[in-house]
Amino acid sequence: MKKILILALGIMGYYQSFGQNAEVVNAFNYQRNKEFAKAKIAIDKAALNEETSIKPKTWYYRGNIYMDIMESQDTLIFRLDPDALLKSYESYSKAIELDLKKQYYSDIINRLRYVQNRFANNGIANYKDKDFASAATNFETAVAIGEKYFNKLDTGLIYNAAIAAQNAKLVGKQKELLARLITLKYPEPEIYRSLAGVYFAEKDTTKGLEYISMGRTAYPNYNALTIDELNVYMSRGQSKVMIEKMEAAAAADPTNKTLYFALGATYDNMNKKSNAETAYLKAIAIDSNYFDALYNLGAMHYNTAVEVFNKTNDLPMSKEKEYNAGKLKYTNLFNKSLPYLERANKLQPNDMNTLISLKEIYAKTNNFTKVTEIKKRIESLKVKKK
Repeated sequence: MKKILILALGIMGYYQSFGQNAEVVNAFNYQRNKEFAKAKIAIDKAALNEETSIKPKTWYYRGNIYMDIMESQDTLIFRLDPDALLKSYESYSKAIELDLKKQYYSDIINRLRYVQNRFANNGIANYKDKDFASAATNFETAVAIGEKYFNKLDTGLIYNAAIAAQNAKLVGKQKELLARLITLKYPEPEIYRSLAGVYFAEKDTTKGLEYISMGRTAYPNYNALTIDELNVYMSRGQSKVMIEKMEAAAAADPTNKTLYFALGATYDNMNKKSNAETAYLKAIAIDSNYFDALYNLGAMHYNTAVEVFNKTNDLPMSKEKEYNAGKLKYTNLFNKSLPYLERANKLQPNDMNTLISLKEIYAKTNNFTKVTEIKKRIESLKVKKK
């Protein structure tokens, strides 16, 4: 009797094993017949069974089935699982892990290239739809696939993920991704500004300035980094510290136009116009086509002229002498501003701020032919932007 019982148990085990293997076969046949709902149920059962879950074929089929669901043009099939792409990827990864004989390896790798592209494209679509959190996740997954299976690191996708994380206000993720890009020396100066900005928002000024300094070292001619550093020192009432730093740096590198530009901007913000003019002129002497310095110098004289203009026109009729003196002063200042802004305009003809300033100068110096010309250019640019 005992032998018969043992034999019966053995037969039962055989049929149970056969039953689970049959689920894998059934899943394959359902998939081939495009019965994806049934294929999904069968393959998920096989994936949960302790015997068939250790077989690479199970996961290979599962990856294929979920890929078909993801790719289906039939809305009902597509809706079988909103995470079909991720499950396809996870299944292929599991299949590679179990496929010691590499029976399915070549085909899976080819499929993973497609899966990677789909994650990247989904990230782009998410971003356009302003679903920034999903965009960041999809970009990161695409990066991970390339890094793990193709030994290729797509820094552009990491950058996309960082921007998406920033828009999604995923601060921890944003910091992680930006720090990685800096380590990888990704060629974009804004990553230093963005990471510094995160730390400034967290009131960690020391860490923020550290990244600004790293950015300035990597991109010495990128003015925005210098201005960011200036603003920090200004907000802390430490303009003198910033000036001392830039004066020393300019003395050590007298051909660096950016240093003189930054020095000019610092003095300009401190309302030390004479010092600012000297610094801007040094920057322009180094590079006569330096738009930022030309524009800032012109704008500085323009802004001063506007102040004098407003004060002068507020004078009562009885103050004729003061009015004439004021008019002469603001006219001279507008004329002083004009050549720098005109040169800036030649370098960047579509810069709206320059055009608006020029229009105002021409109007206040009674050059109405030029006013009409600039107005037309401004209107033309507005139409193009629409």
